[in-house]
Amino acid sequence: MAKKESRIAKPQTRLDAQAPCVFISYTHENDDHKRWVRDLCSDLIENGIDIILDQYLPKGGDIAAFMEQGVRKSQRVLMVLTPEYKRKAEQREGGVGYESLVITAELIKDLSTTKFIGILKSGTWVDAVPSFLASRNHVKFTEDAMYKQSLEELVREIHGVPKNQKPELRPSPFGPDGDGTVKIATRTGRKKAPSDKENRSSEVRHMEASESKEQHATLRAKDRPVHLQLSYKALKRSTDLHKYTLLGTLTLNVPPTQGEWLLRLLWPVEVRIVRRKGLEEGKEYLFDNARYKELTLHGNRRIWPGETVDVIGPDGLAELEYEFDDAIWSNLKHRPRDLHYTVYLEDHRPVEGVIPFGALNQF
Repeated sequence: MAKKESRIAKPQTRLDAQAPCVFISYTHENDDHKRWVRDLCSDLIENGIDIILDQYLPKGGDIAAFMEQGVRKSQRVLMVLTPEYKRKAEQREGGVGYESLVITAELIKDLSTTKFIGILKSGTWVDAVPSFLASRNHVKFTEDAMYKQSLEELVREIHGVPKNQKPELRPSPFGPDGDGTVKIATRTGRKKAPSDKENRSSEVRHMEASESKEQHATLRAKDRPVHLQLSYKALKRSTDLHKYTLLGTLTLNVPPTQGEWLLRLLWPVEVRIVRRKGLEEGKEYLFDNARYKELTLHGNRRIWPGETVDVIGPDGLAELEYEFDDAIWSNLKHRPRDLHYTVYLEDHRPVEGVIPFGALNQF
């Protein structure tokens, strides 16, 4: 494979600034793939980025320590994503499997981190991205003709110099008293088309949801490390308003965790939350032109195989009450919304899924 002549100019930085250090996680699929990774690293080094790559490791070095320290101590971690990478990461196989354990533990400690960057080299978002990265942005390197543009996007991200920077906030055009003649300022013309981030939801992986006669919405697979069951209890029902509390239980199907685990929900903002306890509110995300609020529950108790833990509900570690009225139900009827969830375990692969909100009410 010929070396691409596509190195971009170094971003302007202070000469005394410390170069960002980046760890590269990838599979040794074949010699061409290893060469592509090495060439990418050379381009990153040419653009002022220090690289930690196993191909630079001296013979006889401690591979396990190299991987663990590389992930933990670097400023950013680049994962070269392919279908083979996803398979090894989720099956905890080889070096990628070991690195994914360290990465998952880092994510549990700080779910809002931007340290980890996926590089999609081959395949699609569905068949090449491990579940613990499914909700995060990535950089596409699937087209050789777009290599230079992708490299620039990656270099800008690592150096913290985005191409599209947020404009400086200016004073209100209405003045302190809110009266008088006003001239509305504008720096843009027509609204731009939705970004890749807004449209990436078309590749979000969904899993089947089932609803029992008792209105239980159960998401389960025997080969998954954990079984999450979501249901609801009606608190109030009238002709124009229904109020519910969310119920959630967690059952472990594998040997004990080492302690910490994390439950992450993406809650559609159209569904009104009236009471929240124990769930931390995070960022908002955009899927299918709808806004979702991130809610997380951090657990630090050991769960044993077969043990069921009440995680959400009156007897659980957290509580969440929500309500529907005619307007909300009409909106959801015409534009259905889902509840997205991911369960992160410290020493097992994450489990994710979705459930339609139609299964979480009786309206």
